[in-house]
Amino acid sequence: MVLSRTPATLSAQLRLVQDDPQTIRTIERRALWYGVRIDSFYVNALIDAYARLGDTAAAAAVLERLTVHRDQCRAAEAEGLVTAETAACPSALPPITSYTLNGVLKACARTGDAERAWKLLQDMDTRYGIPPDAISFTCAITAAAKSYETRVARQMYAMALERLRDTANVRLATAAILAERDDTEQAIRVFERLLKDAEKCQRGVASARTTSLTMPMDFRMPVQALVRVCGRARAPARAREIVLAVKRRSLCLIDLSYYRSFMKGVQESQERRQTQGIYDLTPLSPLSAPSLYLLKLECTAPGDTTDS
Repeated sequence: MVLSRTPATLSAQLRLVQDDPQTIRTIERRALWYGVRIDSFYVNALIDAYARLGDTAAAAAVLERLTVHRDQCRAAEAEGLVTAETAACPSALPPITSYTLNGVLKACARTGDAERAWKLLQDMDTRYGIPPDAISFTCAITAAAKSYETRVARQMYAMALERLRDTANVRLATAAILAERDDTEQAIRVFERLLKDAEKCQRGVASARTTSLTMPMDFRMPVQALVRVCGRARAPARAREIVLAVKRRSLCLIDLSYYRSFMKGVQESQERRQTQGIYDLTPLSPLSAPSLYLLKLECTAPGDTTDS
């Protein structure tokens, strides 16, 4: 790859890199060697590149360099130290934005670095003066879920419901549902809260317009997450109850992808048990075979279905 010396071209090259850490570090070194006057696009592209690699430490290091540089500039300005170097300091490095911070949180979500995600989520207000948004909370909850920190994920979700104006966020709720691991009842409570917030949001939108037509919310992701949690709990009968309830309320279209989500949850449960030294000859009990068959049948049958 021919490396350019302009920040715009360097940013474009960084966004093209997928699984090549050496190229990313080479681009970063060239930017320093050539004295490229970097901008927000370059910094965000660099953090995103490290996030795609799952290199949380490198992404956080880029943010820390920006933070230290910003603090030094503010200290120099407060003390009235004006030199050629400090005068150029505010424009030498771009400001830290929510996109920059969310880039590091995305890296945490990819690797399951719950500790770093939780600290950065708290620092967004106190250290950077930038309130976390739905993307921030979603990434942090995902990081906690991957590291099996259910209690931390619940704290993050409670904070999100308290801080965000629009709590009817499908991706945020999906992350919170998956963070429950195999606690189906708690996952259902999260989904019910999403339904309540969505209904309240749509009523508000309808009252603000002359017509009551509103864009329906897509509940496929959180419902699939619910069924996946049932798979982790190895509860096909509970998953079928959820599918039937979704059909009765016409929340979304049901197809075989929901059955596959359930089996993915079963596989995750089996892999988790193997890491704990528990080896099952069969992932599901033979007694659950009828329920599993009915679940697959329910995910295949078109239209609304009721229990007979």
